[in-house]
Parts: sequence; structure tokens; C-alpha cells
Amino acid sequence: RQHMHNEENIIEEFELHPVKTFQKAKNFLKTHKQFAGLFAAFAIIEFPARLLWQPQLIRVGFTESQMGLIYSGFKLFALAGAYIAGHKKMKISVTHFIWIALIGAGIQIGIGATGIVWITLVGFAAYFAYENVWRIFRSDFINHRIDSKDRATVLSVNSFLSGIFGALAVSPIGWLAQFSLTASFGILAGLRIVSAGILAAVHKKGDLK
Repeated sequence: RQHMHNEENIIEEFELHPVKTFQKAKNFLKTHKQFAGLFAAFAIIEFPARLLWQPQLIRVGFTESQMGLIYSGFKLFALAGAYIAGHKKMKISVTHFIWIALIGAGIQIGIGATGIVWITLVGFAAYFAYENVWRIFRSDFINHRIDSKDRATVLSVNSFLSGIFGALAVSPIGWLAQFSLTASFGILAGLRIVSAGILAAVHKKGDLK
């Protein structure tokens, strides 16, 4: 809950002072270039792959009247993911995000490659939990590597860049989903594999462990 509340305040700060926030971020990245690749990967991982959950459920035989109940069940898994991530006792590293990206790709492939009901349900339940684990891990990682005076600026710009990427990607993926949900899930998986590659490059440089 605390992580989500902080992010809402940070996004609000960006919306109130966009030019000032971007200038601060630009200055920050000039002296902390190692974060550029990290934020690019984060923007890709943040893309809301859940946008296809309703079409996929209808594809496997559910009706629109059942969506509310199913979504409530998914939200329970989201809360479970937040609880587990919030009670972790480990230091988050770039390696964790590589695994998060690859796990996300695996979930998308599992959901999209089959029309099997139980795989779809398990896959989306896992994804809803995955989203909150990822967000809390990201916040912890940034909080432990950025000075408090720069933290709000960096987090707000990171969130904004994720929104920009999402806005650019959602239309073509949504358009493609009209013709092939499998292809759309394949693209979502591919994007996460790309992000894993970017993170691997960041990790290899050794600037961020």
C-alpha cells in the first residue's frame, strides 16, 4: 500500500511540474548514465499486458457476465503478490529484474499459445501477482540506489516514460488482437525478452548490481 501511495504522489508531482521534472531528470541522467538502459527496460516491463485478459477469457469460453467475478479472483492474487514482495528479506539486484522479465515472457507465452481454460486462468492469476511483485521490487531497487533529493524526480520520470511507451504500444497490439490474440501475446512476450536483454547489458557493465 505504501509503495502504491508513494507512486501516486510522484506521478502527481510530474503532472504539476512537467518541465521542471524533465529538466531535473535530464541533469540526473547526464551524471548517472547507467540508469538510461535500466529505465528503458523498466518501461517495457511496465507495459500493461493485462489489457488482453477479457478477450482471452472470451476466447476460451467465458461470458462477459462472468468477468466481474473472475476479475475479483485475479485481484486477490494481485494482493498476494504485493504481500509477498512487501515481506521479502533480500536485496533487489538487476539479476532479479532479468528473471522478472523472463518470467513475464513465459506467462504471456503460456496464456497465448493455448486455448486451455485452466492455463489461461492460472496464467492471468500469476500475472496479476507478478505485476505487484515487479512494482515493489522496482521501487525498492530505485530507493536504495538514488539519493533522496533525486528520488521523486527519477521515479516520476520513470513512471511517465512507462506511460508513454504504453500509449505508443497499446494501439497496435490492440489492433492486432482483433485478428490474432496468439500473435499479440507473442509480441508481449518478445518485448519482455528484449527488456531482459537490455537488463543483461546493464548488469554486464557492472554499474548497477
